[in-house]
Amino acid sequence: KSYGAYPENRAHVREWTHEELVVFCQAAGFQVERYGHTRANQFDEQYTTIYIQLRCDPDRYLEFLQVAGLLHDDVMPRHLLLTAEYAGLHSTGGIGTFVVEQRLTYGVENTLCLYIGQEESLDAELFPRFKLINSQMLVDKVNLSLPVEEIALKATLQLLFYFPNLAKIEYPDYQGLGCRLAQAKRAGLLPPSVQLIVHCHGATHYLENAHQTWYGISHFNAAEREKISIENADSIVFPTAFLLDLYRETGFEMANEKVVQLRYPYHFKPVHIERTEQADTVVFFGKRSTMKGYSLFLAALTADEGQLLHLGIKRIIFIGPRVSETQEDIARLNMLRSQFEVEEYTSLSRIAAMDKLRSYANNAFCVMPYLGDNHPYALLDVTFACVLPLMLRAGGVAELFAEPFDRVLLADPTETSLLARMCALAKLSVEERHRLRVNFLDNMMSAQKSIREALNKSTSDQRRANPPT
Repeated sequence: KSYGAYPENRAHVREWTHEELVVFCQAAGFQVERYGHTRANQFDEQYTTIYIQLRCDPDRYLEFLQVAGLLHDDVMPRHLLLTAEYAGLHSTGGIGTFVVEQRLTYGVENTLCLYIGQEESLDAELFPRFKLINSQMLVDKVNLSLPVEEIALKATLQLLFYFPNLAKIEYPDYQGLGCRLAQAKRAGLLPPSVQLIVHCHGATHYLENAHQTWYGISHFNAAEREKISIENADSIVFPTAFLLDLYRETGFEMANEKVVQLRYPYHFKPVHIERTEQADTVVFFGKRSTMKGYSLFLAALTADEGQLLHLGIKRIIFIGPRVSETQEDIARLNMLRSQFEVEEYTSLSRIAAMDKLRSYANNAFCVMPYLGDNHPYALLDVTFACVLPLMLRAGGVAELFAEPFDRVLLADPTETSLLARMCALAKLSVEERHRLRVNFLDNMMSAQKSIREALNKSTSDQRRANPPT
């Protein structure tokens, strides 16, 4: 019979040669001890049946995974994070930062990270540098043209074969890239011991709420995938009550026992504020978009009748990419140029942006008038750059500010209130602003330490409930 033809025995699914079977087993990570032909049974005199003797030594298996580029440490991981964003790999928002922070919390050596985002413009050397697995390592070229949720399932099934100790698979809700995984778990295609966890950052309806705009039928498929990936997960994690309430109001059906409220982790080196100078600089930090309050910020400043100048503010700094400036925004910005020194930084990396913030920390405060954000990492970046953040009582932001700081560092989402809060901060004496900076930073460090401890505890409890095999 020719190669690739049906076996003569139609009960056979596939017939192997020695070489094919050896290569197949080696590709699965086994060591081949010996192989050959034997008799099918005691009545068959011909040696026509292949036998193969295999072993799987743990150290050799780890080496196999490392050579294949699937493992970068000497530990069999327990967690798998799926993501289409990763901080440092490319320009990204809060989801990419969250994945890095979550991975640090679990331990990079104990966590696989599967990147299934756009790869065309990325340097292939970045993946091993960040200890990432990409979909091209696990999915053939034909299937790489499938929708991302299909690629996520195919790649994950491959990883579950190579890493039998995986206990958690975590994915974001945005765009519903985990929807096929959630359906596979319900259909019994995934082991019942593996827990599926969806982290809710902000799905389609969240963005509609933030932009006060209906996206319409063009986003229907994404919204459907998000709903499937959320409602069918084993655990649904929300960082803020705002987002949980919004999802329930928009029709997500989530059993109470599945819902977990836990703020985002943030790893930081303890910092200390040594000195404070008279405030002369206001920083806007974030994308120049309506959702980030860019237009509101410009409107508040141009409504000012010289108050900030009188209080000593002479410089306005913009840190963040241009997204959707209107003609009115451009006109207002040009008006500000006639009154203040204006500096713009539109393409800084996260690290470079924090360095720039630190350079102004002693004589500036940062305005982030986000109108509907869930849990912006920008707040934490600004805080741990030792800059005071001024934000709005909107979205989930208010939940991140403890008393009494909320009365000083939160404004109502109006031009008048935002300008009044800016003037109040500019009016503080050096001593008052220094005390506020120190106390707020200490409070946020304590809060983030507690969040990390809570996450570590839940991870430890999971390990005790599901010990590695």
